[in-house]
Order: sequence, then structure tokens, then C-alpha cells
Amino acid sequence: MQGYIKLHRQLLDNPLFTSEPFTRGQAWITLLLLTNYKDGYIAVKNGELLKIERGECGYSELALAKIFKWSRGKVKRFINLLESEKMIQQKIRSNRLIIKVLNYENFQNDTVNSTVNGHQTGQQTVQQTDINNNDKNDNNDKNDKNIISEKPKKNIDPFSNPLIEDFRNEYFMQFNSKPYLTATERNKIFELASDIDDFKGTIPIVLAKLKEIDFGFDNWKPTANWLLKDNNYTTVLNGAYDKIHKKTVWEELRERHNGTA
Repeated sequence: MQGYIKLHRQLLDNPLFTSEPFTRGQAWITLLLLTNYKDGYIAVKNGELLKIERGECGYSELALAKIFKWSRGKVKRFINLLESEKMIQQKIRSNRLIIKVLNYENFQNDTVNSTVNGHQTGQQTVQQTDINNNDKNDNNDKNDKNIISEKPKKNIDPFSNPLIEDFRNEYFMQFNSKPYLTATERNKIFELASDIDDFKGTIPIVLAKLKEIDFGFDNWKPTANWLLKDNNYTTVLNGAYDKIHKKTVWEELRERHNGTA
């Protein structure tokens, strides 16, 4: 199989990708995403700036261990394996481990996306004072407007989370707590956003409806996690649960008296 696909570095913020300890394949992809696509600098001890060249990664074994959810020893063995397979080369520069990806151009060839409408979008030289802060400087986003898609799509990026934070913030305003959302529930938000027009505008409406629902269980009320299962969100939005509430003792006695209970 040949050819390229674009993988945005925001993939590393996607809980579907990061929720569990990495496989070796995930670790290799992540290492490629963390590798500098252009020359930059990282800050080391005593304020010294260490140059990281294109195709190099300046993340330490400890930092990689946190990202991969591995032990430091497992990271070291993995890096040694990559080096033995001629995939990377380890360097020590200013007492700092630098990982150089061999044949980096095979993974990030400028000619693949460098010419758009006759303009060159090759590498630039910038100073990076944060460790490998590539995503803030990635010029691919600037060129997205020049790419013509076959069919217009809604502006929903499955690797970013503004809608998730909108949901959690609105939930906090109405319930005074922020819900923990699993990867499946977060993904459900993106599915709903694709299916429902003005999904963001429906969030406060649905959460207000959710707050009023009472199925009559003393120790349980529907939560954000319940709302993001199956078709519950759209069912609540459409008003199917608007009249569901817990009956008071007087209501139950009245129904029994009238023979309707």
C-alpha cells in the first residue's frame, strides 16, 4: 500500500487514541507526530536553548513514558528496538537525549503538500521556547482554505474538543458539577453534532429538560452519561420525557381514590 494521509497533531488530544496504554504501533506514530517538521529550539537547564533539527525529537524518556503510559524502562527498550531496526538514531546533545528519525522525508515529504495553487508551503525557521511545540506553528492549517473538497462538510474536527467543553461547561452551570465523559461518550457528542443542526444551541435546552426528568427512583436521576447513551439525547430534545416526573404522595392517593392508579 502506498500514498499519504494527513494526521494532525491534535490526534494526541483525542481520548480515543490516548485513553489506554499505547501499543508499539501507537508509540511509533506518536513519535513521528512529536518529531520536529522544521528546525526549532527547546529550553534546557540554565535557560540554554538547544536546537532541534527537522526530523529530530527532543522529548525525554520520562516525557515519552507519560505520553505512552509506559514505564521508563519500557520506553528505553522500545527506543533501543527502533534503533536496532534502523528506524531512529539516538544522540546525546548537551546531556539531552535526541531521537533522530531516519528517512524522515519518507514520512513527511514536503512535495506531498507543499504546492497548493502554485504556492510553496515548505518549512520555515522559528524559535520554539516550549518543548517541541510544533502544533502551534504548524502551517498546514493555514493552507486548508486552499484545498477544495468534493463536498462541503460541517466544521467539526473529531480531534479537537470545543463541543465537549461546551457541553461540560453548560452541564456545570445547570448541575454545579462537570461530568466525566468516557471516550465513547465524547465520540457520541461528535456524532450528535454531525446529525443535529445547531447542536451547540440545543445543549442548554436538552440539559434543562434533563434536569426536570425524574423517573421516580429515590437514589437515581438521569445524568450526562445516561444522556449520551443510545438515542437518549435526541429523545429528550424531542420532548419524549417532558412529562415524566416523580409523583407526590398526594398525587398517588388522588389517583387511587379516582381509580386511575
